[in-house]
Amino acid sequence: FERLPEYEGDRWTYALGVDLGWHDATGFVLTCTRRNHPEIYVVAAWKEQHLTTPKIAAEILRTIAKPPVDWLPQYRLTNIVVDTAAGGKIISEDLRQHYGIPCTPAQKPAKLTQIHNVRGMLMAGTLLLYEPTTEQLITEMSVLPWNDERSDHHERFLDDLCDPLLYSSREHSQLYKPEEELPKHGTTERINYDAALAKKAAMAQAAKNARGVGRKWYQQRGR
Repeated sequence: FERLPEYEGDRWTYALGVDLGWHDATGFVLTCTRRNHPEIYVVAAWKEQHLTTPKIAAEILRTIAKPPVDWLPQYRLTNIVVDTAAGGKIISEDLRQHYGIPCTPAQKPAKLTQIHNVRGMLMAGTLLLYEPTTEQLITEMSVLPWNDERSDHHERFLDDLCDPLLYSSREHSQLYKPEEELPKHGTTERINYDAALAKKAAMAQAAKNARGVGRKWYQQRGR
């Protein structure tokens, strides 16, 4: 994509996935989505080796204060997901307690499911990347194979950015609740839909009336 779509009434949510490393780089992936829309937009992806905890905190705080691109609508980064495997739990706690960064741990047991989810979104065209700032991620994705058991990425290939993409995209998947598309007026489907709603409302009102009669009868007996 070249720019995010902008329509009146849109509400945007942003998420930052962070995969911690030392010799393997620490990776950052910033994504966003519109409320009640399935598309997830990968805004930027970057990584760097040998980052200490203060430098990781500085990178996250810098991204909170200012996004990598300056045309994002309603930018407010509130969802930050950090890999807590190995020593990552200690770093994650440091980020929360010492730097005030509201990060949550990545759900590693659900990784295989999310790999399939991301592959599905790519094939369906609902995971969209802004190429000028995601070139390293695109390179990783183009060469990263399965392991022999097809349970994870192959350990001999870099996934410094593919992993944080899983973390951030999962945050959006949990928030997506598609709105019901109503049948068009005048169609048989809409007539049946409206009739079902009316019947449901009438049954609810009848049940309410019955409860009211019951309470009145009970109160009269108690006098």
